[in-house]
Amino acid sequence: MRAILWPLYRERESRSDQGYSRQVNVMILSGSSLSYSSDGQVSKSLSVWPFWHSEINDGVTSWQVPYLLPFKNEGYRRTWEPLFTLASGSYSEDASQTDVLWHTLQYERKNDAQNFKFSFVVEVDKNAEETRFKFMSGLIAPPALKQSDEEPNNKESLGRLPE
Repeated sequence: MRAILWPLYRERESRSDQGYSRQVNVMILSGSSLSYSSDGQVSKSLSVWPFWHSEINDGVTSWQVPYLLPFKNEGYRRTWEPLFTLASGSYSEDASQTDVLWHTLQYERKNDAQNFKFSFVVEVDKNAEETRFKFMSGLIAPPALKQSDEEPNNKESLGRLPE
């Protein structure tokens, strides 16, 4: 462990049979950590208190703004943290999710499917086959727009009106 004017800077390293861990704290609550476990798992985190927090675990990166109360308790995270978070999200190769202003704006992607919501006003669902629009929480839902990669057979008929 190394410290320079302790509340300003502290660095801790630990090595064991289970892996390696390194933590750097700046101004007590801000800092970064990096750990490798013996089974190959990598975990990273970065906190700039009270503005930003991000974590990388098992290939999933998650973030949140602001990071007012830096607790690692699961009960707190589930119950109170959503009240103090203005924007959050997570992403990986297969999926991503973003939430802004307590579900006012939401975006979600899973494989080829995407979903965008603006409160209860509009929702757009898009996948490889079709795009669906919903208004007023699905009260108004026009027919789905089909996705098509095919070109018309007869290019001459593109500009003409039917007879």
